Amino acid sequence: MEIDFNNLDDIEIDKEGITKKKYNKIIIIVPFFSIIITLSVLVSSFYFLIKYGNKHKKEIIINCIEGPDDACFKCKNDKCIKCNYRYDLINGTCEPTFSIKVIYETTQYNESIEIFNNYKYKVYGLELDNETKEIEDERDFNYIIENPGNHTAYALFDTSGLNKIITSIFGSEEKIIYIHFTKKFDSKNITTFHGLFFDYKKLKYVDISNFDISEAYHMDNIFFGCSSLEAVKLPNSIAPNLMSMSYMFSNCENLTSVHFSKELNYSTKQLRELDGMFLNCFSLTSVDFSFLESDNINNTNNMFSNCYSLSSIDLSNFKTHHSDMDYMFGNCSSLNFLDISNFDVPSSCINCFSNVSKNGKIRVNKNIEEYMKKILPKNWIFEIK
Repeated sequence: MEIDFNNLDDIEIDKEGITKKKYNKIIIIVPFFSIIITLSVLVSSFYFLIKYGNKHKKEIIINCIEGPDDACFKCKNDKCIKCNYRYDLINGTCEPTFSIKVIYETTQYNESIEIFNNYKYKVYGLELDNETKEIEDERDFNYIIENPGNHTAYALFDTSGLNKIITSIFGSEEKIIYIHFTKKFDSKNITTFHGLFFDYKKLKYVDISNFDISEAYHMDNIFFGCSSLEAVKLPNSIAPNLMSMSYMFSNCENLTSVHFSKELNYSTKQLRELDGMFLNCFSLTSVDFSFLESDNINNTNNMFSNCYSLSSIDLSNFKTHHSDMDYMFGNCSSLNFLDISNFDVPSSCINCFSNVSKNGKIRVNKNIEEYMKKILPKNWIFEIK
């Protein structure tokens, strides 16, 4: 049967094929499906071409989004990467833009804060509560904070001229609750960190893991009096010259643990002075000295005095030669295990074990066994090295 295309209205469709009426709809439908199928093939071909034809080609950064606070993200190769600090969005890198982040806590309306009180180095940039501050006079870092609460400051320093001694660089230290130094803060020429955060009573968290302490001799009193301190990240740097940590954490009443771990890569063979290091750390429950070593300890007076919560101490990495140990473990009322297996007979040990637990275990070398038996409670068990 020949189809008369001049009279499509009279053509329709039945089970056997084309007859009358609706052939005009088939004429439209068939090409429509043909177009859909053709497009699908083209799209699929394009997809496989991109996916497999360029599989050796690196994908570019799709998007960079700065997140809240100091968390930021970028997408690369379909993976979300989290940076530890603000980074340069223009360059798309995770390198920190700022040297220091500080959080202040205010309690009153229209309260004044002074960001810095040390002017040995130039401040290149400053942000306070996400507002960039113009620095007309590098000595003028006083600002009025309208509302009480937490206020975040970021600063970029030129620390290239920083040399030998660094003390407190922040103003309004009584209001600081958080401090983080990034790699942009160059500390490689500093030999003394004496009292850097001395008596920062509100400070709860501090991160100095990026400090270069390879030239440091003294870290005395660095956290002395930080009575609210809960967590600290210590330098991830070698310290071959370090001699003293005297009173380093003294009066940190809320600090529960300190870890000198393998990752810190300490080399501390010259370390000598540990007196008062954890004096009055009432909440301290653990200290990891396993990767902090010295053959020359000569002063441990009051090292753990009044550490009421500390039950176990391993000091086997330290060697002493007639060290002063007065009140070293005085009032460590929970102490029931102690390893001082490389300690020599102390030159002075006034009340070094006063008010320790009545029962415990101590690991010592044979040279000081008899000496220690005279000053420890009778029920203590001795393990001889």
